[in-house]
Amino acid sequence: MSKTTLRKKLEIMIVKHGGAVFGIASAEDADKIKRVRMVEAEFEGWSEKVTSVMPDAKSVVVFGIQTFDDADELSVRRSECEWTYPGYAPLAQIARDMIDVLREEGYKGVVPPESIPRKPIAVLAGIGAYGKNSMVLTEEYGLSLRLEVVITDAPLKKDSPFEKDLCADCDRCVRSCPTRALEPYVLDVNRCLVHITEAGTSDAELNKMVDRYAHLLTPNTIVMCTICQMACPYTSKERLENRIRIK
Repeated sequence: MSKTTLRKKLEIMIVKHGGAVFGIASAEDADKIKRVRMVEAEFEGWSEKVTSVMPDAKSVVVFGIQTFDDADELSVRRSECEWTYPGYAPLAQIARDMIDVLREEGYKGVVPPESIPRKPIAVLAGIGAYGKNSMVLTEEYGLSLRLEVVITDAPLKKDSPFEKDLCADCDRCVRSCPTRALEPYVLDVNRCLVHITEAGTSDAELNKMVDRYAHLLTPNTIVMCTICQMACPYTSKERLENRIRIK
């Protein structure tokens, strides 16, 4: 199978399963991304190179699903220190099917650990821009995306990096954050409600913010904060309407 045909086969499979975005970056370009300190749901440490996961990697396939509703923002506590995110489940299914397609064509594929920085790789793959609230921003879907990547040794044709400045002079997301966790393109994770709602904080004022802004559906189910996303002018009317109504 030619590179173009395999790429198209992957894209068709992603769309069939409800995928909204698709792009490819080369492993070589991804490895040139500057290492940064990361704090993710289950990882805290320095970002790693793609080839640390797969030494013979050639490509990184980036794909994502659109988020439509506050239900996509659910965070469910399974134990004292373990949280799961139902909104990410479709990505796992797409990744499994993608790896099966690659295997059928004689290639390897793997979903990397969280130490592989998804957001800058998504920019490399042409998905969107890195927004001022430190999320990937697109013209069509705004910030309403869930992204995942699969690393493969298949030499797929890469996309051009996304270079358009979508934020420009806008700073609505920065100004909207109630805990002042944002500066343009920089997130202070220790002030971000998404993080501290799950990880906790000793800061009394931040705990008051959690009580005010965290939507607790049950003692173990939280709707993650989306205030900065809702402030973005690229957020669709549909997404703005599909929010929890607090009486």
